[in-house]
Amino acid sequence: MPTFQPHQYKFSPELSFVNQVNDTGYKSEMTHVAGYNTIMLNVRVDIDFTFNVYLNNNITETNKITFFTFNGTANQPLMRKLPIFGKYLQLEIVVADTANIQSATSLTTSADSDSLTFINSNVNPY
Repeated sequence: MPTFQPHQYKFSPELSFVNQVNDTGYKSEMTHVAGYNTIMLNVRVDIDFTFNVYLNNNITETNKITFFTFNGTANQPLMRKLPIFGKYLQLEIVVADTANIQSATSLTTSADSDSLTFINSNVNPY
């Protein structure tokens, strides 16, 4: 009988978005991510955009901190793997005009910190 290992990776529909938006852009709800240690982002927007990741230790938006900001160019994908340092996380995509957004987000509980890459630099357990 085969045994099944717990899933290391989880696609996060709460933090993923595919649709057309007007100049209001996209902002997810504060999402509970405390059981995970890494978020993997894949974002593509057809106009120039600003991408923000906010962290907080409670579900409200008060006192949230900006953890990561990226200014992206039209049709250039943003692919990053970032550590999670909070209990709740929120994603925001800011655009100046009507835009088509494709955003896919995954979370991981990977314990293999030797092979993780964070914001363009290698991280080791020491």
